Amino acid sequence: MDEFRRRHDGKLVAWSCMIAKGKTMRNMWFYQRSEAAKCLIWFYTVRLAVERCLHLGLTHLDLGPSHKTDVKELKAKYGFQSTLNWNHETASDSSDPQFCCDYSGPFVDMSRFHCGDRTAKTVQ
Repeated sequence: MDEFRRRHDGKLVAWSCMIAKGKTMRNMWFYQRSEAAKCLIWFYTVRLAVERCLHLGLTHLDLGPSHKTDVKELKAKYGFQSTLNWNHETASDSSDPQFCCDYSGPFVDMSRFHCGDRTAKTVQ
């Protein structure tokens, strides 16, 4: 769990959490305050997730569904394809296997990854 707090008063503005199963990490982030959407927290959570995937030897990062067009476009800009066939078990024959997450296998022990004080961030 990563918390993001305002620097001047310490109030929580957003948080993110990640879970890994099989060869895939699922990244989720939540804004507590609307101003947090302007603080580039999403980029930081994606960076943390990519770093953790590499460290843990995972092959896929699932950023979750995107129902808003602007969010889909932002993810695509950075190489994350938006697809409804995201899971190996539900993918169609026409799905690109590169973009299908592999959740088969056990949950991954995330405690092996320590990133020190970089997880708790403050924003202005």
